[in-house]
Amino acid sequence: MEGSLETLFAGVASRANPAGMLTIPDEVRCLDTNDLEKLESAFRAWVAKGRGAGVTLARRRILALFLLLRHTGARLGEASGLEGRSLVLEKGLVRLGTPPRDVLVAETVLAEIVGLVTTGGGRESPVLPEYPFAVDPGHVRRKFYACAEAAGLGREMGSPSVLRRSRAVELLRGGVPLPAVQRLLGHGNAELTAAYVAVPDDAMRRMVGDALDREQRRSSARNAFFGRVEDVRIGDVQASVRLQTPTGLEVLAIITNDSLEALGLARGAYALAEVKAPWVVLQRGEHPRSSAGNVYPGEVVRVRKGAVSAEVIVRLDAGTEVCAVLAADTLATLELCDGAHVWVVINALSVILNAV
Repeated sequence: MEGSLETLFAGVASRANPAGMLTIPDEVRCLDTNDLEKLESAFRAWVAKGRGAGVTLARRRILALFLLLRHTGARLGEASGLEGRSLVLEKGLVRLGTPPRDVLVAETVLAEIVGLVTTGGGRESPVLPEYPFAVDPGHVRRKFYACAEAAGLGREMGSPSVLRRSRAVELLRGGVPLPAVQRLLGHGNAELTAAYVAVPDDAMRRMVGDALDREQRRSSARNAFFGRVEDVRIGDVQASVRLQTPTGLEVLAIITNDSLEALGLARGAYALAEVKAPWVVLQRGEHPRSSAGNVYPGEVVRVRKGAVSAEVIVRLDAGTEVCAVLAADTLATLELCDGAHVWVVINALSVILNAV
């Protein structure tokens, strides 16, 4: 299997994503997240009503099978023929199909599935049957239909195929890229997966407009650094975010925790760091002893002096150009001219972050 599903998922949930604008075509029968929770509650209530160890164990297996289908989008045939060793608890994944594909599952969900079909050994060393979900498909469907009716969703909405489509739509609307969902479901081509959702014209215009706006900001903004978030450290009130650009330049920003949450920034996400030119400080001489957070060596490549202020363009060692605006008198004080070696100092509190 090429690539890593973990890589495909990294940061997706944390980034602002227009996938929430996707709608479901009328012909696609599926459940939304709230309906899936209702269905799960109906399954749990049914299991709780079981009398006797044998009946309870059988119902727990059906519940485990439901959770497996609901959280992996697997086909019923794939799940019922699944071997116990395909539930890789320590990695949080289920290995499905032929050729095998790895589907990530929330650790708590997978632990419960394993616990429901474990016959001994406890949670730390569960003893799984060789085929823990080997249940008659007809029996499974009847119980699924009954629980769907009990949840008030309609008998047909308990179909395993509805669960499969529901998981796909849930992931797509949550911002998981189409190729990743295609691989998770084991679809032969992306058209099968894409048929589950649609993009209304107004939503499409907003998506394209947002993309054009981000392109414009990256290409025209002064002191705009586009890159990937490499590290996030959260404090009591503020958080530090370290961004790395494609050229290797690292930019440190300090923002409030509320802003961090609003922007949805996390390690692996992409962001645009902006610094206003008047907030860029230039120094000469030895490496500045500064707590600013961003100190870069560079060379002055252009100076434009006005009556009151001056604009100085500095090229950093990474090749990035930074613009500073300072008082005109400062040019002579610092002896700033083309070719002069300077230090660019940017306070981390002066860096403005935007999610992209």
